[in-house]
Amino acid sequence: MTTSQLTDQAARDRISSDLGSTLFVEAGAGSGKTRALVDRVVALIGAGVAMENIAAITFTEKAAAELRDRIRQRLRSAETREDLGEERTETALLQLDGAAVGTLHAFAQRMLSEHPVEAGLPPSVEVLDDIGSQIEFDIRWRDFLDELLDEPEMGPTLLQLEMHAVRLNQIRALAVRLNQNWDRLEGRFPGEPDPLPPVDVGEIEAGMQALTEIKDRCSAGAKDTLYARIEAVERELARLDDSLDDMTRIEVLRSAIEAGKGRGPGRQDNWGDGDHGKANKAAATASLKTLAAPRKPGDPLSICEQILDRAAQAALEVLVARLAAFTLDAAEQRRAGGRLEFHDLLVRARLLLRHD
Repeated sequence: MTTSQLTDQAARDRISSDLGSTLFVEAGAGSGKTRALVDRVVALIGAGVAMENIAAITFTEKAAAELRDRIRQRLRSAETREDLGEERTETALLQLDGAAVGTLHAFAQRMLSEHPVEAGLPPSVEVLDDIGSQIEFDIRWRDFLDELLDEPEMGPTLLQLEMHAVRLNQIRALAVRLNQNWDRLEGRFPGEPDPLPPVDVGEIEAGMQALTEIKDRCSAGAKDTLYARIEAVERELARLDDSLDDMTRIEVLRSAIEAGKGRGPGRQDNWGDGDHGKANKAAATASLKTLAAPRKPGDPLSICEQILDRAAQAALEVLVARLAAFTLDAAEQRRAGGRLEFHDLLVRARLLLRHD
C-alpha cells in the first residue's frame, strides 16, 4: 500500500471517527464521498445520536434519494446490526423516512413548516416551482411597469436611461436579478429615492476656453483636419445654455463626442515650424481628447463622457432604488401570503435561526 493510500485512509477514518469536529471534505467524482458520509451518519447513530436528529444535506433530490437508500442499506446489513445492536438499528430505520435527508431547500422548508409562527409565516405554506415563480413575477412586473411609466417623477429617469441605450428588457433583467437576491437589498435603500439631479455641464466652459486658445495656433484654419474637428466640437457645445433641459444637454454632449471623432490627425506644419509645430499639434490633440473626443479603452474619459457617465449613473441609482422597493414589497407579499420561492426558503430559514 502506498503512502498516498495510507494518507487517504487516515482522512476517511477521521470522517467517521472525529464526530466532534466540523470537517470540510474535498474529493473528485467517484472517490467515495457518499460512502464516507454514510459512514459518518452510522457512526453518529452508534454514538447515541438519534437518526431523527441528524441532517444530511445534498444538492439535488436525486442525490438525496440515493443517500437515504445507501443509509438504509447500511443499517440493514448484518455487520451494522451487530455493531449498533438490533434495537438501535431498528429505531434508526423507523426514523429514517422522516429524517432530514434532502436538499438544502427541503431542509429549509422543513424548518419553516415546523416553526411557522416564529418565522412570521401563515400555518400553510406553498412553495412555488421555477415556472410558478416566473409566472408570478411576470404578473407583478407587468403591473409595476404600468405604474412606473405613469409616474411623472420617473419620466426623466427613464428617458435618460433610454438615451444611454438602456432598454426595458435590460431593466427587467435587472429586476429579475434583484428578485433572486432580494435579501441583500434590505437596509440599503431607506425611504424614498432621491430625485434625479440635473445634468451639470459646468466643466465644459473651461475645456472650451482651452481648446479655443490652442486652436488659434493653426495657420491653415478649417483646411486642417484637426482644426476642423475642434471647430465641429465647438459648434456643438456652443449650443449649451441654462435654458436647455437635461435631455437636450445629453443630446448636445453626445453630438459633440461624435464630432470629436472626425477623421484625420491634422498636419504638423499647419501648427508651426519644427518642434514648435509638433508641440502645438500635440497640445491641440490632447485638449480635444480631454474635452470631447473618445479615447482608447483604458484611457480616462473625456469631460463630455464623464458628464454623460455621471448622468447615467445618477439615473440608474434612482431606478435601482425604485426596483428595490418593488422587489422587497413582493418578498413581503409572498411571506404574508405563504407563497414562497426557493430563495425565500433559504432566507426565511436563516432569519428563523437568527430569531431571538
